Amino acid sequence: MASDAAVAQFISLTGAGPDEAKSFLEIAGGDLQQAVNIFMDSGGSAGGDGPSQPAAAKEDDVRAPIPVFQDQIIDAGPEVKKRKTQVQAAIAQDSEAMSRRMAFDRPSDAKGQFSENLSVGTSQAINQLFAAPGYNETEPYHQVIERAKTEGKWVLVNIQQAELFASHALNRDVWSDETIQELVTGSFLFWQRDNKSTEGMQFCQYHKCGDTLPHIAVIDPRTGRNVKSWNGQKWVQSQEACEYL
Repeated sequence: MASDAAVAQFISLTGAGPDEAKSFLEIAGGDLQQAVNIFMDSGGSAGGDGPSQPAAAKEDDVRAPIPVFQDQIIDAGPEVKKRKTQVQAAIAQDSEAMSRRMAFDRPSDAKGQFSENLSVGTSQAINQLFAAPGYNETEPYHQVIERAKTEGKWVLVNIQQAELFASHALNRDVWSDETIQELVTGSFLFWQRDNKSTEGMQFCQYHKCGDTLPHIAVIDPRTGRNVKSWNGQKWVQSQEACEYL
């Protein structure tokens, strides 16, 4: 059964309805990327009722045979390829926008800016100091969940807020700590987004993060449930973080 998070992501990428999203995700075995590909290849459009299912026979309760259909595996049409490219571009743009929001050398009209007169060299050094850890997963949430199932790990989620220095302090003081890095990479897949990114907003809405940011949570990839969560502002030192983990 497709998770609610995967259904929401499918809808945001394709514009399909909830029932249609669940049908394609079930066909693809919960793999969002494959479900989107099938949706595009089948010429799907928003508002449909999902792929047709075989009807039950009226006599003797025998299911009717699955109808024969034709599909194209190679050399999809230009519109399908264009839509796939647009989806990939949207994901990349969302990631780039998050990086700009979390940087310290944002444009002068950016809200929550911490310094307006940093030199190029200084701003680069500060951005590197407060950057997300190198083990942060860049893949979409649903792909990280699926990989965590395969690798037998938990998913450690960190939702940041650019305007709160506590978010940047987590990157500098906690996630960069060698002991924390060993703990996290040994038992978790680490997934960090900010609260204004598309996936970050979806995560906060589904798991009810509220205004308690930065938010840290452990997700069970087998069920998608939030098994433990913390207010990230309490993780001020790496020693305390080790005790939590």
